[in-house]
Amino acid sequence: MGGDRLLVLGCLHLPSLLGFPQPKPLKNRKNLKKGDLAGAMADFKHAIDWDPSSPRGYIDRGNLRLDQGEVEGAIADYNLALGLDPELVDALQGRARARMIKGDHDGAKDDNRSALASLTVNIARDPNNPIFLIYRGEYKIQLQDYAGALPDFDRAIELNPLLVRAWLGRASSRQNTGDLNGALADCDHCLSLAPNYSTAYCARATVKADLGDPNGAMDDFNRAIAIDPDSYWALFNRGRYRGRIGDFNGSLVDCTRALELYPRDATLYNNRGYAYYRKGNINAAISDYDRAIELDPQLALAYTNRSTARLANNDEAGSNSDRDRAAELRKNAAASK
Repeated sequence: MGGDRLLVLGCLHLPSLLGFPQPKPLKNRKNLKKGDLAGAMADFKHAIDWDPSSPRGYIDRGNLRLDQGEVEGAIADYNLALGLDPELVDALQGRARARMIKGDHDGAKDDNRSALASLTVNIARDPNNPIFLIYRGEYKIQLQDYAGALPDFDRAIELNPLLVRAWLGRASSRQNTGDLNGALADCDHCLSLAPNYSTAYCARATVKADLGDPNGAMDDFNRAIAIDPDSYWALFNRGRYRGRIGDFNGSLVDCTRALELYPRDATLYNNRGYAYYRKGNINAAISDYDRAIELDPQLALAYTNRSTARLANNDEAGSNSDRDRAAELRKNAAASK
């Protein structure tokens, strides 16, 4: 698992910023809310057939395909939407998510930068719109520009101090720039505005973990999951934190449950593999590392961990190969910054 920081904000699911009107006969979201994925897919197709010049249907279908693991189909839909309007923020964001899942980190960064540029244009047109500022701050977080995100969240809070995402975003920025007490205060304020906001408890848990408060961190992770048992990010982060503090049984449970919700997360397989390894189940660990690398061939940490597991299995050649590949990936990543 290494020393990677716990995650506060996960993949963003941004609503459409441009307010495309929905086709009048479209009822797709009702089917989606009912869990009728086939019906929702048929409705999205109906929307596209009804108005093929509107990108909304392609984006919605792409989002559904991505959530179902159809990465190539999702990218194709996002490409169609961007062919109609290359500056659509939610299409760029969706394609960035899909590219990350494929392991195309450079492509994902390009899409996030394009989305950021589009948001900057929107902010220039409407500088007092706090929603645009929040979205831009969140994109800067995705690009690890934590210091650059802070002014956007500060301004959004100044414009509307009741927007919980602004407080949560600023908490993430502060946490990642080392202002842990400020991050904790922002999480506390966020929860004063929204006492049942699962994501805010998860965020505060990660701050408490960084502050060296394991009991407080676990209390907040547990509260986040009690509020929303299907919170992928709370399960992801609690599973990672349990692995960090040596609760490998608990880590296995959380990682497995999170994988049921989102089975294409390479980092989750890496984390579960680490828990298996620490419990002495080397073959299960290697199997999870294999799957992590299959999903994200650029995940250096999975190669490092598999190298260690292979060495424990007396596979010295495989271990050396993985160690070299991890070093190469880290070198390439450093050079691209």
